[in-house]
Amino acid sequence: VKNKLVCDYKIYLPLIVEDVKVKYLNQDGKSKVRFMQTWVSYKTNYADRGEKELTLKKVNGEILIVREELLYSEPANDYFGT
Repeated sequence: VKNKLVCDYKIYLPLIVEDVKVKYLNQDGKSKVRFMQTWVSYKTNYADRGEKELTLKKVNGEILIVREELLYSEPANDYFGT
């Protein structure tokens, strides 16, 4: 299943998330989320794309990121048509 989420922080930091995969871990109530991320800075005309993994845990009713790892990254020159 291909999912896509776009987060625009209004300060030249759009983030595109695609190909989301969720793995539920019963150990300590944690879950892992792995996805392809495209990060863009319009201010510097730079973009990169790579695979990221988040480990999430529910603490006091809130879901928190307890670990974040960028597994690899490469320039996404095609984002600006170059």
